[in-house]
Amino acid sequence: MPDKSLVPYNHAAIESKDGSGDRTLQKRRSCEMVTTPSPCVKKALFHLERIKHYLQETCIKDGDQESEVGTLSHSILKPIGQEKAQKKQLRFLTPVIEYSPNSEQDEATSEKSLSVQGSGYVSDDSQAIAQKSMFKKQISSFEVFNQVAELLQRLEDDRIATLKALEIERNRFKNLSWKIDMMSQRRIVQLPMAVQKEHDACAFDISELQWHVSYTERQLERSKERVTAAQVLNDSLNEDINFVKKHCPLVEEKLTMEKEAMKKIRTTQKATDGELSDAKVVLDHAEEKYQEALETAERERQKTSQDLDAVRGQLTMLKKDLHHSEAMYQAYLKKADQSREKLSNQGDELTALEKKTEELRELEQKEVYRIEELQDEVKQVEFETGEVTKQKNKLENEIDQMHQDMRGRISDIEGQYKDSLRTLRELQENNRDMKYDIEDMNEEIKTCDKAVAKAERESERFAKEKERCEIQLKNASDDVTNITMINIELKTQLEKEETKSQALEDALKSSSENLRKQVNEEMRQKTALESKRNHNSTALLKGKSENVKKKIKVEKTLEETQNAVAKAVREVKALQEQHEKSLHTVTDLEQRLTALNAEHESTEKDLTQQKNTIEPVERKLQEEQMELKSKIKEMEFEELQMNQKLKDMTVSQNAMQKRINTAETNIAKLKEELNELQIKLETGENTNQNLQKKLDEATGRLDARDKQHKQLMAERIKVKEQLEENVRLEVESNKKVAQKYRVLQSEHIDLKNRFMSMYDNKVKMEASIKDHKQLLKLQEKLNSALRQYYYDRGKFNQAGLTKFYVQSHNNTNMMTNVQKGLDIAIDNISLFLKSQIDGSATNRVHQAAMEWLETPS
Repeated sequence: MPDKSLVPYNHAAIESKDGSGDRTLQKRRSCEMVTTPSPCVKKALFHLERIKHYLQETCIKDGDQESEVGTLSHSILKPIGQEKAQKKQLRFLTPVIEYSPNSEQDEATSEKSLSVQGSGYVSDDSQAIAQKSMFKKQISSFEVFNQVAELLQRLEDDRIATLKALEIERNRFKNLSWKIDMMSQRRIVQLPMAVQKEHDACAFDISELQWHVSYTERQLERSKERVTAAQVLNDSLNEDINFVKKHCPLVEEKLTMEKEAMKKIRTTQKATDGELSDAKVVLDHAEEKYQEALETAERERQKTSQDLDAVRGQLTMLKKDLHHSEAMYQAYLKKADQSREKLSNQGDELTALEKKTEELRELEQKEVYRIEELQDEVKQVEFETGEVTKQKNKLENEIDQMHQDMRGRISDIEGQYKDSLRTLRELQENNRDMKYDIEDMNEEIKTCDKAVAKAERESERFAKEKERCEIQLKNASDDVTNITMINIELKTQLEKEETKSQALEDALKSSSENLRKQVNEEMRQKTALESKRNHNSTALLKGKSENVKKKIKVEKTLEETQNAVAKAVREVKALQEQHEKSLHTVTDLEQRLTALNAEHESTEKDLTQQKNTIEPVERKLQEEQMELKSKIKEMEFEELQMNQKLKDMTVSQNAMQKRINTAETNIAKLKEELNELQIKLETGENTNQNLQKKLDEATGRLDARDKQHKQLMAERIKVKEQLEENVRLEVESNKKVAQKYRVLQSEHIDLKNRFMSMYDNKVKMEASIKDHKQLLKLQEKLNSALRQYYYDRGKFNQAGLTKFYVQSHNNTNMMTNVQKGLDIAIDNISLFLKSQIDGSATNRVHQAAMEWLETPS
């Protein structure tokens, strides 16, 4: 509280700009606008000082007439000026005659009129001026009494007004304290509710975030498990590929063995061809000898005509020999039939082998189908993981390159084989054209007829199969087109659904972002409003403290401050309303956000369901497409085989037609030469013996070859049986291992599901425990905050009460000081009036002036 003291009088505030000493007392009514008492007291003192100054001026004007009084006043005022420089003092004396407003009394007392004389010690210049302007006219006592009475009346009115203002202030203080209590009670009730609400929202957000984190961790673990499963499947596929690569050399070795056997057969055939060429050379020599013999026979015909009788006898013997040779020929035919039966048996064995090879091819195709199924599974796995797809594509490219290389090699080998076959057939045709005899030609004609019939049947069958294959190809192409159309439609549907889902996700994201922005803006506005509110509260507190500190200045601007306070209250109310509106908007936005999140989750569920329903259809279609591709490949392979067989059949048919033509020409020639052969039989006996020897050698060779062939077939059969047993054992072991693997996999899946359920329960329990702990901590914090709040509030209320008590005590002290000042003023006025009535003041002034004049300068 600033100290309350009386302000000293200042001459500069009273003197006019012109320097004239004439003053008129103007009544100022500015105190009526002020409710505090201290300025009115100061103004009363100021008016008293003005009256004193006015009286002194009047006294100085009349000082020429009463110089003696001036000396006395100088003697009296000199010590006062030495003690308190630049100050004016007034002394009032109580009048002996009571004041009466009648004119008669005024006339009676005019002789003893009231006069005030005095001067203030300021400086030497002021003393010189005082010496020159002394002893002027005196003021009338009636005016002085009127002014003093008016002044006292105004002081009494001010005192009553201050008492009323004090009561108003007390009532206002009571109302304000009541409002503060109500606001504090309301805050006590509403603040915990708001804190609890905010705590619940924070706990909900934390639990939601924890759920999202756990969900993403579960998805990550599932993706890792899928990656591991894909890696395991990839390893198994690599093992299967390595197994196929490992066992491919066995098949290649088998092919090499068969090729070597074919090479051996070809070498033996070449050897037989050499022997046949040697036999042809011998036949040529025999024909030359025969020609020589004919020449000799022509020469000796003349001689033989004589010996015909003897020859006829010999002819009968020769006929017997001929019958014997025919019997031998039939025996030879039987052996040839036996050899043909053996060849047919060998053909049956070849057909059996071909069937086995076809079965092996079917097994290979099954393996290929299995590989393709595995490739489908790999594609499904690749659809889930990108890295496995890349590895699979690399492996498929390598496999395709291997297949292409193998196909190129096979095509080259087949071309070489065809070229060799062509050369061999040409050589065989040339050899057969040259070597076959009449008997062999007849048998060959029969066999050719049969072969032609078989070839025709086969050609018809091949034509039927070709038509069937074309029909299947058409059906397959139609199925492929339908499947491709369905696949394209499904892809378009998937793309549309994906675009829709992306659009929905983008819209939801944009809406959520907008809502978040709005929430952030509302929170910022909330913080700004709270800061403004706090600022306003601090400003109000500061204003109150400054009002307490600067009460003197605030008296002039009290109305303005009241208006500002009213405006601030209105602004606070408006800000509170805005704050409540913003809270309502925040709650509405949170509700909208929850609704949007629910819609987002529902749309995600719908899209995932649609995706889950479309994915198996797509997989089925891909599997069917792969099966159709495999079927198409098989049909293309069969078509290539059929085309090759047809080409071979056309080549063989042309060759057979050539042979038939040559055979018919040979038959015609042989019919002409039959007569000549009967003559040649005589010479054929010698050649027959040589041929018998060669035939025995050929039969021995054939037996040896049969033995070798049987040994080879027995070895191959053993190898085949061993391979079949190994395959059977491996298949059984694979079945057992697969069953064990399935059982273990199911157990592993069950354990994993149990573990995941346990882990989910654990995570839920941990989350609930954490939430419970957090709630306990927050409740403890809230209780401690409320305790501190109540403690601070009690301290604040106590401090306010003490401050109020101090202010009231200060006000009482000020009022007592004002009362004392008023008493002193009244005493001074009374003394001044007495001195004016008695004339003692004028005498003292006169004496003081005289003493001052008598003192040497």
